[in-house]
Amino acid sequence: METLDQVRTDFLNITATRYLSAAGLVIMLYDHLLTLDDEVEYVWKAKWSLPKTLFLVLRYMVPSAMIMYTYELSGIGEIHLSDTFCRGWFGSGLYLGIFSVSIGNFIVLLRLWVIWDRNIRLLLVTLSVFIATQIMTLAATTYMVVHWIPEVIFVEELHMCGMVAKPPLVMLWAPGLFFEVMVFVLASWNALSRPSIACPVARSVYRDGLGYFVLLATLRVLNLILSVVAPLSLMFLGI
Repeated sequence: METLDQVRTDFLNITATRYLSAAGLVIMLYDHLLTLDDEVEYVWKAKWSLPKTLFLVLRYMVPSAMIMYTYELSGIGEIHLSDTFCRGWFGSGLYLGIFSVSIGNFIVLLRLWVIWDRNIRLLLVTLSVFIATQIMTLAATTYMVVHWIPEVIFVEELHMCGMVAKPPLVMLWAPGLFFEVMVFVLASWNALSRPSIACPVARSVYRDGLGYFVLLATLRVLNLILSVVAPLSLMFLGI
């Protein structure tokens, strides 16, 4: 049985997760509005292609999912959900999360392949690593859904879905982290192997691409650490 101090700590941890999730949603929507004009001008008016389709799917799928996730996590409105709904939401959220991350990673790979002049060796290496890590992540997600869904319940006192046991989320973060480190190393090596990058557009893509992977890897490391050392009430702080 939890002590009063443990209950208080868990409540503070959940509150921190709620506020951080809300702040992340606000920043995401603000950034979306800031770049909406450029999106209409340069994306919507462009010819339909695989990168355009993936970009728009990611662009609108993630905010929509985040709005629903933040509302469910907030506990406002004294909502009441069944355990069955929470379990379905948990499983759907996991698959949606890995799908969105996969799209984002693949879009960056497409950009980097262009700067690499479609070097066939690097293309094959990065594509192989991408496919292998996505398969591992999908397998880990399926394992989580099959074996940990029964641990998901609706917590009446907090008006939110929660878990009664700590799942091994490290399995979800490790393959993606390996992929980001591999791509960062390959991209850095390719950039350093060139005498200079004279084209401003090329420099911009290198900077943005590498910056994206550094940021994503940092967040992945944070989630990996939280999945190992954090209590159950803080496990989703970085998501």
